[in-house]
Amino acid sequence: MNPTFKKALKAGGWSLGGVLGLLVILIGLLAFPGFMFAHQLAYRNLTVYADQDLRGRMEPVLARVDAQVAASEINAPALEHGIYFGHDNAPFRALQRARLRVVHALFPHISTTAPNYNASWPPFVSQVVSFDAPDPAQDLLRRESWPGRLNMTHILTHEVAHSLVMQRLGPAAAARLPFWKYEGYAEYVASTALRAAPGYSLRTGVAKVLKTDLAPLRAASGGLQPPGYDSVGKSYLVDENGDQWHTGYYLARLMVEYTLDVQHKDFAQLVDSSTGEIDVLVHLLADYHSGRLQAP
Repeated sequence: MNPTFKKALKAGGWSLGGVLGLLVILIGLLAFPGFMFAHQLAYRNLTVYADQDLRGRMEPVLARVDAQVAASEINAPALEHGIYFGHDNAPFRALQRARLRVVHALFPHISTTAPNYNASWPPFVSQVVSFDAPDPAQDLLRRESWPGRLNMTHILTHEVAHSLVMQRLGPAAAARLPFWKYEGYAEYVASTALRAAPGYSLRTGVAKVLKTDLAPLRAASGGLQPPGYDSVGKSYLVDENGDQWHTGYYLARLMVEYTLDVQHKDFAQLVDSSTGEIDVLVHLLADYHSGRLQAP
């Protein structure tokens, strides 16, 4: 042991064993926080933890999440997902905020105040954390500071999809994916039902983007550039759910949709470094303006 570290422990009244013991307890709390909640509800490989009893209202939401996740080519049915609603659980909220500060130090693009996020390390742990108030009867997550609606099915599916990507690639490789692939694929899975609905087309999605405020997504030259984490929270549009949503997330989804459904690439080809964001965006817009992207 480093002598300076040993002296610091002794001066603070700590022993190495005590520090290691606390570390084990902290890791245990982060990995298995379910006991901190009054209620739990299981649906297939999805388990919800909350301090309010959501039975009878949450099952339809979980069924929709399960159906969309099952449609993904990288679905992992054996992977168990925990969904934690912590808006009214102060100890859990404090624990998660401490975790976010550590994660933010490693990955600065991750906010320390994110209201919904994935906190997973597949195959050992898959966790979806939400600090929004659940309203499953209306399929909504409620947040006072948000200007519009937040669709619960969409957001929970999005976060579970992140676990699928980490399960397939490994957490480290998943963390290195550019925004449009990492967030875009989660949005693609979360929009499975929307994309299958009558009247939807990729063309209408592109038209929706081009009609909104794109200033945060434009380069200094004025041209449209691929979305990144720096564009989040700066431009919004109304998506197919009728929710006000981040334009950057929506455009990332369209880019992934174009890659998978128009260029007919698979997930492995999507995440390969040879599939570049500029190339995808240029071809997507070119096909839109030429009319090759057809309306329904």
